[in-house]
Amino acid sequence: MQSNVSNLSHTRIVVSLPPGLICRLPTGKLPPEWMRTSFIQEDASGPDIDRVWLPIAVFGNEKELILSALYDGVFVMQDQGHAYAPASWIMRERRGLAAQIKTIANRMIELAAEDAE
Repeated sequence: MQSNVSNLSHTRIVVSLPPGLICRLPTGKLPPEWMRTSFIQEDASGPDIDRVWLPIAVFGNEKELILSALYDGVFVMQDQGHAYAPASWIMRERRGLAAQIKTIANRMIELAAEDAE
């Protein structure tokens, strides 16, 4: 699925996990769609992990993480009121979650490839 993100000059593929592939919140409800959405940068060079953008609010205080990313010189994109940053940067910021973030990013790449077929 294509996404029009106004403050990006590149095309991104939006991968939204279907409800069957995600965990429910403790309340029994599904997380909101923005939490289940990632962006894949099509024209990026380098490792695949650098192509995946995840919602940073999932990994901590969104405002603090935006400020950290900007301080580090990392571009943060906005979509529907939420901030997304490269998974590789989030892994460095949240080292204790690095393995899980890598798993999520790799799954997003797999789903994007399946969607493209």
